[in-house]
Amino acid sequence: PIPADVSSDYFTVTINGRTSPVVDAVSSYYLLNFDLDGPATISVRAADPHFWDDGVEVQPMRYGIRPQRHGAVISFRIPGPVKLSITRPGDHFADATMLFLLGSPPDRSGITASTPNVRYYGPGVHREEIDAQSGDRIYLAPGAVVFGSLNLWQVHDVRVQGRGMIVYDGPQDPGGDEGWMQKPAWHCIVMSGAENVEIDGITCVVRSRTWQVQMRDSHHIGFYNVNIIGGHPRDANQDGMDWLGGGDTTVRNAFIRASDDDFALHSAWVTSPVSC
Repeated sequence: PIPADVSSDYFTVTINGRTSPVVDAVSSYYLLNFDLDGPATISVRAADPHFWDDGVEVQPMRYGIRPQRHGAVISFRIPGPVKLSITRPGDHFADATMLFLLGSPPDRSGITASTPNVRYYGPGVHREEIDAQSGDRIYLAPGAVVFGSLNLWQVHDVRVQGRGMIVYDGPQDPGGDEGWMQKPAWHCIVMSGAENVEIDGITCVVRSRTWQVQMRDSHHIGFYNVNIIGGHPRDANQDGMDWLGGGDTTVRNAFIRASDDDFALHSAWVTSPVSC
């Protein structure tokens, strides 16, 4: 289920006969998260019957997906839980209308609201910062939408997992460049001096002008099957992931849509950033 706070009927997606509206993510970007354990037939209906008049493009191109169109509906097959970007040809810049279909393998964690020693965020809307403590296991269930940020400040041995979403809309000046700052609740995910952290399966949506995931002096970090999406026609310098020192990070099967660097690595951090 998609909470009404973020649901949109701009597109309607059907996967193997199951229909869902999409998430109104940010700017003119829409997304749908789904779990899948095999091939599937997908159809996408646009609310505007002429939306696909100029054609459709599905990326990554390596999958060789060429949709069939019937009026407002396009349809195609996928081999499994792939992550796709769907646009009209040439519509790729910050003012583009884009649909992201973000497939994952089934969540086999077995975590429920009654699982002991888990900070559980159930389906629905939560308005709070997630301030991790050392040793935490944090779970965002499918359909959970947290309006806030994930702060990992001087913590160790933390695991964050699930299929839920964090929507970050911070206080940054959209006309200035404050998104590089390193402080709690200034990014969708922010770390300082963190160690042994694993983040698995969640989605970050960033609506303000800031770096989306920022890590300072943090080590042994893993990002697995995460989705990170941000953008605004007037807001540049909205990186996907930034490292300020630190390292020892694994990023695997991630999807990132950024209006600047997908990855940026910085060495000694003093008062202002220098990309390298």
